[in-house]
Amino acid sequence: MNNISISVITVTLNCEKDIVGLIISLESQKDKNFTWIVQDGVSTDRTTEIISQVDIKDVKVISGPDSGIYDAMNRAIDRCLTDYYLVVGADDRLDSDAIANYRRIAVESQPDFVAMGVRIGKNTLFPKKGYGWLYGMYGESSCHSVGLLIKRELHDRYGAYNKQFSFVADQLFVKTCLKDGASIEREHCVAGNFASGGYSSINVSFLLFEFALMQLLTEKNKLLQIFILTARLIKNLKYFRSP
Repeated sequence: MNNISISVITVTLNCEKDIVGLIISLESQKDKNFTWIVQDGVSTDRTTEIISQVDIKDVKVISGPDSGIYDAMNRAIDRCLTDYYLVVGADDRLDSDAIANYRRIAVESQPDFVAMGVRIGKNTLFPKKGYGWLYGMYGESSCHSVGLLIKRELHDRYGAYNKQFSFVADQLFVKTCLKDGASIEREHCVAGNFASGGYSSINVSFLLFEFALMQLLTEKNKLLQIFILTARLIKNLKYFRSP
């Protein structure tokens, strides 16, 4: 396989304040041979109007209501016809050589995943290996958005993102694939910036329990995962206290 096709998938809903920055980063790619698939949840602002004016060769906009972020991703993946896809949020940014680097590595070894570093605020997260028992997906690969190129056919083998999870369906999918022997190339270079939004106190509690459930489904040592959950609950007690 001498050529690799890549899609960038973005889920949008009233993102006119953020989408321009993403568009600039996509238009600035040194490798412009990619498809941009936008799954829009029927925005009522200028999001789709702005997208219609982009200087990108291949853009597909899919509009329709969805039941959440993973339902929207699944809809976009259903329309994805390329070998690989990369999830990038409306408020994320890709470095200008991101697509070129992803393609180079994918062509060289044709892995199921390509993981790269991601800037999150003032920190840079690089791919890890062997720490899935503690950090989940982040202990075996990289950030799902911006930092992980995913082979499209994995969904034919392992199914769609599980919509029963509100926060960690991506982690469950990636860990399930890797635990079953999916291949991954980890690169010590940076793909771009991931804009992590803050969680409310109730969201933090849900996140902790969802993460623990995902770990129980993907790790053999169940008692260790229960211990880790307990430790994290104690550490985050402030989120459970009444104001």
